[in-house]
Amino acid sequence: MDQFKMVPIFKTNDQGLLLILQSVLNGAEIPFFVRGEEAASLMPVKATIVVPEPHVEAAKGLLEEIQQAHVEASPDTEADAE
Repeated sequence: MDQFKMVPIFKTNDQGLLLILQSVLNGAEIPFFVRGEEAASLMPVKATIVVPEPHVEAAKGLLEEIQQAHVEASPDTEADAE
């Protein structure tokens, strides 16, 4: 098996968001690992999603799409547009 450097792409202590991101990465068949996931569920520390170096661009692209969709769906954004 090839060994690649694992690169951090996202940090959060929001367990709901972490589950969504894990689901999206799984759906895209991007390998990943979450560092500190157990600790983040018990203490106010951030979990870090890491991916192998060859998958960094694809993973970051998905995260940007999710963040953009969240901003567009935010009630605050709709209020600002009026």
